[in-house]
Amino acid sequence: MNNVIRIVTASWTTDLPSEFCRIGVSRGLPRRQRGYRTYPILAPGPWMWASTKSEFIERYGRQLAALDPIKVATDLATISGGRPVGLLCFERPFVGDGFCHRALIAAWLADGLGIAVPEFGSEDREQCKHPMLPPRA
Repeated sequence: MNNVIRIVTASWTTDLPSEFCRIGVSRGLPRRQRGYRTYPILAPGPWMWASTKSEFIERYGRQLAALDPIKVATDLATISGGRPVGLLCFERPFVGDGFCHRALIAAWLADGLGIAVPEFGSEDREQCKHPMLPPRA
């Protein structure tokens, strides 16, 4: 898809440059932060709290499969006013098991739009090596 805005993923704690529109895709929102928008359609369902990692990946994959990546990108461009987008949630990169649903969003958008959707600060990695993807079994 041509003329797609720049999209990255990041943690709520990441210090994104000011030109980015910060858009939350987490179930909850951070306290004491301002200047962000939300896109709840990309937040995991309430089932996330009672799911194993494999169940979460399966259910969230179905949630994404029901969406149109072109419509999502168009919505994000509208929300951001055409500015680059940072899709945000709570998991910090490179901490713990390194898994976060934002990497699944990144892979889904990359596949659907034919663009790279990296973790901010890891733009030199191949898409399949997004640092928040779940480890392969």
